Amino acid sequence: MTTSRRLFAEGIGSALLLCVVIGSGLMAEKLSGGNNGVALIANTLATVWALYVLITILGPMSGAHFNPVVSQALSHLSSGRLTGSLHPPHSQTLPRPLGE
Repeated sequence: MTTSRRLFAEGIGSALLLCVVIGSGLMAEKLSGGNNGVALIANTLATVWALYVLITILGPMSGAHFNPVVSQALSHLSSGRLTGSLHPPHSQTLPRPLGE
């Protein structure tokens, strides 16, 4: 897999994850009828399942590190020895406005 494809997959995954988190929050607020517990469960379930799908589809391409903080922490904990799946944080943060 080429680096550009990995970076593209990581960027698309980050943007889609942002769409899902924001969209599931809006959906939960509208469907819950003012019940905060129902809104929290709906938001959590929608986010979990969407994240599962994103990781399943994009994981083999990019490693599915959609959060730059997680990528930096993993790199730091392994003294930078992680190979292949980690990308520069800009591949995860620049596409975020596309998801909004």
